Amino acid sequence: MTGSALGSGIASEVLLRAVLWIGAGVMAVSVGLLAAVALARLGLVKRLARERSFVALWEPLLVECVAAVPADCPALAPRDAELFLRLWSRVHDAVRGAAQERLNELARQVGAGRVAVEFLASRNLRRRLIAVLTVGQLRESAARAQLESVLADARPGFSLAAAQALLRIDCAGALGPVLAAAGEREDWAAAKLVSMLQEVGPAQVSAALADAVNSALSDSGAEARVVRLLKLAPTAHGEVLRPAVLRVFERGRDPETLAAALAALQHPDDVELARRHARHADAVVRLQAVKALARLGVLRAQRVRWQRGLAESLTMNLALLFHPRGGAPGWIAFPFMAVFEWLGPLIEVSGYLFLGFGFAFGLVSGLAFTAFLLLAFGLGMVLSISALLLEELSFHVYARPREVAGLVAAAVMENFGYRQLISVWRLWGLLRWMVGAKQRWGDMTRTASWQRTR
Repeated sequence: MTGSALGSGIASEVLLRAVLWIGAGVMAVSVGLLAAVALARLGLVKRLARERSFVALWEPLLVECVAAVPADCPALAPRDAELFLRLWSRVHDAVRGAAQERLNELARQVGAGRVAVEFLASRNLRRRLIAVLTVGQLRESAARAQLESVLADARPGFSLAAAQALLRIDCAGALGPVLAAAGEREDWAAAKLVSMLQEVGPAQVSAALADAVNSALSDSGAEARVVRLLKLAPTAHGEVLRPAVLRVFERGRDPETLAAALAALQHPDDVELARRHARHADAVVRLQAVKALARLGVLRAQRVRWQRGLAESLTMNLALLFHPRGGAPGWIAFPFMAVFEWLGPLIEVSGYLFLGFGFAFGLVSGLAFTAFLLLAFGLGMVLSISALLLEELSFHVYARPREVAGLVAAAVMENFGYRQLISVWRLWGLLRWMVGAKQRWGDMTRTASWQRTR
């Protein structure tokens, strides 16, 4: 055997042994990982079994608080404290009123409030978040200083939960710090803030929000703070907030600030202010001015304009009606818009007038008059309630029963006067179009815009 062959054989043997050891090592690591997985699974099974046993013991006691606080509760072991707070918070969120107060009493009996305050100092974020929610629900005043320090936390969800807990513990004392933080925190969701402040109520929010806006206006370069605070205007009484909003118009020149102030306008005396800004150079400001005008009392002009615009659009495109190649727009959409939207006000108002005069002069029986009104009002309610049903089946924007009840009431009540008034205004717009009356479009309002900001 030559030297080269001998060297090649030795190298091959060394390589094979290395591969063997590496393979054995990989197998050992795999076995170790499998053992770790098995141990983790055993730990999970054991933990879940303990949690199920804990829930089986405590859930009936917590549910019993709906009627009365249990007379005898077991002691709360330290290792079960976090699990208790999670279970207690879930049940607390599911009930209202006196049941929540009874749950609070039970939690204090077992020392949950003290445990929650201790958890606030934990390094475990999950425990701290549970603690924030718990001290807010229990209104633990001892936690106020720690919660105020959390307002500056970089995690928006955590700091917002602390803000809500502060408002629940002492809303009068916490409104100032919370609103100051709301002006500074661009990562706080405005919708969540509005929900939290609505829970407090406009009677307490209004003055505090006005003070926060005035304070922000006193600082130069605080436009962003003003904008964020004005987004909370729906939670306050308009007449209390109005002086602060008017100060924004006196001092503000930034388009975003002006747009936020226009969105906060609620007083009818501010119509002229909104009109002036409807001609602003910035499209966002114009849009908010238009929305403000719609809120502040120019609904009639808006409906007249829409009816004239519809009439002009349809007559300019009459060739599309029943065109052989018109498709669904020409054979379905155009006829529907022409009969129900274009000529609808004329037919509806004429029907009311005919039936009214006919009944007054004995030409129409009381039964026929009543049947017509029932049919007219019923169809209007069917249309509105159908829209509400579609919303319930799709987006679920209105989650609270009170909101849904308000929408149902509006769907019923709008048929007794409001819908008829809108039809009269639309008929006036149609008649002005028919006689060729000169139209001024400059101050008319819209509730949306197709324009984009640059």
